[in-house]
Amino acid sequence: MSTGNAALVRRGFEAFLRGDFDALREVLDPGAQWLWWEPIPGDCHDPDKILETLRARHEEGVVTALDDVIDGGEKLVVDVTGRSGDRVSMVVTVRDGRIVRMQDHRSREDALFDAGLAPRPPHPAPAPPEHTEPGWDRVIDLVPFVHVADVGASVAFYELLGFHVTATHPEGAPKLDWAALEAEHGHIMLARAGEPVDPNVQAVLFYLFARDLFALRERLVAAGVDAGEIADGRPGPAVEMRVVDPDGYVLMIAQITPD
Repeated sequence: MSTGNAALVRRGFEAFLRGDFDALREVLDPGAQWLWWEPIPGDCHDPDKILETLRARHEEGVVTALDDVIDGGEKLVVDVTGRSGDRVSMVVTVRDGRIVRMQDHRSREDALFDAGLAPRPPHPAPAPPEHTEPGWDRVIDLVPFVHVADVGASVAFYELLGFHVTATHPEGAPKLDWAALEAEHGHIMLARAGEPVDPNVQAVLFYLFARDLFALRERLVAAGVDAGEIADGRPGPAVEMRVVDPDGYVLMIAQITPD
């Protein structure tokens, strides 16, 4: 099965390189997803949008060569070369002879870890962004992060309301620890609770995002807020910070790329 998966992935990427999008569509599952480094607007959640994006990238010549396909069974690491000579890695998930998910990664080491082919790479010490601008030390988004007894059951419920899954962890596992969903402008994250959920108690963790988490923390500390240290947020965002509001609600604030 794994050898067949590698051949299928190669066939799909070679079809992209020569601009054969009919052949590429044949290897995509009807529910295929293409996710960026983080669950942000712009992710592709259906083959039509994936193909539309790939057509544009093909016309721009963004990818020039398929370098390698590393077989991990259901998950495979794909290395490609960009027009500027840089190497990019993604994890492609194959089930029942179709590509069901493509996940971009910041580094080849992260991709190998995601595919189960290498241990987690060492995480560099948190550092402020190289460039910042006025206003970046303000929160720009908020996503409810809800602790639930059964992530899968809650996903099914929110899908009934019109949400769709944008990311899960562990990806493809029978019992999920975490899932992110969105519905147009609505976003929610679900995490498996470590203890029974009391319906009489608010069990919600607010998750926020900022462009410059370091400047935000400095401003909060200067204002007398007991902001936590900036720490590793993986398998989610690279860095995050814990803050508690006056009523005891916990806020986790993560840094995203400025663009």
